Amino acid sequence: MCSRCATFIAVTRVPSLAEAHTMHSGLHRTALECQHHQALVCRRALSCRQRPLALLTALNATEPDCSVNSTTAKGIMPTQAAAYILGRQAVCMFASGAVLGPFCDGLHSQNDVLHYKNPSIQLNLVSGNFHWSFETCWWVPLLFGVAGLILGVSVPVLDRIAAGQWQHQGQPDCSATGPVPDPSWQTVLVSVSLFVTQYWLSGILEQPTLGQNLGNTSIPILDTILASYALLNWALFDRTKQGIGMAALTAVCGPAIEMFLISKIGLYHYSHPVVLGVPTWIPWVYYCGGPAVGNLGRRVWHDLAVQHTQEQQQ
Repeated sequence: MCSRCATFIAVTRVPSLAEAHTMHSGLHRTALECQHHQALVCRRALSCRQRPLALLTALNATEPDCSVNSTTAKGIMPTQAAAYILGRQAVCMFASGAVLGPFCDGLHSQNDVLHYKNPSIQLNLVSGNFHWSFETCWWVPLLFGVAGLILGVSVPVLDRIAAGQWQHQGQPDCSATGPVPDPSWQTVLVSVSLFVTQYWLSGILEQPTLGQNLGNTSIPILDTILASYALLNWALFDRTKQGIGMAALTAVCGPAIEMFLISKIGLYHYSHPVVLGVPTWIPWVYYCGGPAVGNLGRRVWHDLAVQHTQEQQQ
């Protein structure tokens, strides 16, 4: 605690805990600086209020730096900062998924990988030897938006939990020093681009590789190509336990939801289904999206944290 506050409260002998709250709040510039420190002042005042000298000693003890500059930007989340970032993070990641998802999905419909029962939007562009087609439904952006939200929020939160930089009993844990992945925008764009490229490859390679297996095994060649690609994307741009966990979870939940939408509701169909209406290679496309969307979420989180810090300093 700063010496000015300690001296002021000690001299006034802290007549009540309520007044200690009021005095300490008034001596600092921002509410975020006071949030953690104020609780410490009151706990120490409770045990030392009858001993002014002991109180002064306790208040002058070295405290962890939980100011805006040392917490929000590093990932240690005070309650207000977490609420500020989480809300905006959810909106940004939903919008990203709602735009990127249908675009990638259109690469499949363009290459006759899947088709919707009643497409809301259907476009065809033909110019000479060039032919481009796109089809989707009104609910597709919503579905991909929710997926982007879940991945883009979960990964940076899990990063901070893994590094010990999340809240501890309602207060920032300022003893945490673990690193938090912080990819640059260049890294994010490369990772997302590789994911889109894999999506496109899964479309153009399905027809040529139908019925072809790896050597004398029963493993389809396309599954092998897309699996290697997906694992390489994680190895190059993530390499975290939480990253591989979310990628694996996406690879399981994504196809399971598709099986329900196809088998139970009949909203669309794959041209060459294998298991319950979906091809065997589709989980690797979901897996590859884990590091791409996760890194996008990390970058957006960092920028929102910096923005919040700057707003608090103004």
